[in-house]
Amino acid sequence: ILDKNENGTPIFAYGSDYPAAYQDENFCIDGVVLPDRRETAKLAEVNAVYRWIRAEVLNRDTGWIRVFNEYSHVSLSGLALEWSLEKNGRVIKSGRKADLCAEAGESEDILLDLNLSGLSGREEGQEDGFGVYLLNLKFVLKEKKLWAPEGFADTWIQLELGESSCAQRIFGMT
Repeated sequence: ILDKNENGTPIFAYGSDYPAAYQDENFCIDGVVLPDRRETAKLAEVNAVYRWIRAEVLNRDTGWIRVFNEYSHVSLSGLALEWSLEKNGRVIKSGRKADLCAEAGESEDILLDLNLSGLSGREEGQEDGFGVYLLNLKFVLKEKKLWAPEGFADTWIQLELGESSCAQRIFGMT
């Protein structure tokens, strides 16, 4: 409950902030969303555990990824994929794929314009290619829904692109 403390400062009051007659001693403000609807770090963890879309890098040099649609009855056609490639925390490439089509329970391979083969070492005229490369994938709504606006992030995934060009598997995928 939005209330004010003894100094008049707005606070979210609960449980023991009120006399015993007004509460049942079963209270806590430690949810994934705060009373004013601000997100906590726990929400990102819940999203990762409950996500219905998974991804893996098939080949970091060519840019092929595989997206798994683990929804039981919805295709990915209502979502767009917004991606960005980071090197040492700085975005060096980004793009959008709006033509996702994996049906429920299916997967699809998607080619992203990563072109990492030229970034594997020091070359004349290029910056040092060594570093930490992260591929950020965000699956967003293409259209407004009753429950969320257009562009709402349904799922976000971050994949580390290691030195190997073999498939990088994450989140326990085998």
